[in-house]
Order: sequence, then C-alpha cells, then structure tokens
Amino acid sequence: MTISIELPKDVETKWQMLMANSTRNELSYLTEAVIDYIDDVEDYFIAKQQVEDIKAGKIQTIPIEEIMKEYGMVN
Repeated sequence: MTISIELPKDVETKWQMLMANSTRNELSYLTEAVIDYIDDVEDYFIAKQQVEDIKAGKIQTIPIEEIMKEYGMVN
C-alpha cells in the first residue's frame, strides 16, 4: 500500500536532519513507526475492553499479593 503524508515543517526539519545522519533507509523507519503505532493502539483497545470486562464481572482478577506469594516473592 502506498501512503502520502504531509508533515508539519518542524517535524520535516527534524526528519531530514535524522535521515542525513542515518545509514538506514527512510522507508524502513516509517514502516517501523507505523507498525509500532498500530501495535500500541491495538494494545490500548485490548486493555480498554479487558477493564470493561473486569467491571462487568466477566473476568476474574487475582490480587498481586497472591501472585507474589505463589512465586515466593513474599513470606
């Protein structure tokens, strides 16, 4: 897929400075940034749904103290 974006001038200036000092391909940086952002947004929506499920009683939680005790992290 091809995407065209217009960056704010200050971001474009920073980008050009970074690329002037980089040995990597510009496209590799952009692809990595988009993938990371999509992963972050996906994680947000998963967490949001889990919080809603906990509040609705659909998911049971375990107190941190129980987990720490199970793994010998507290006496």
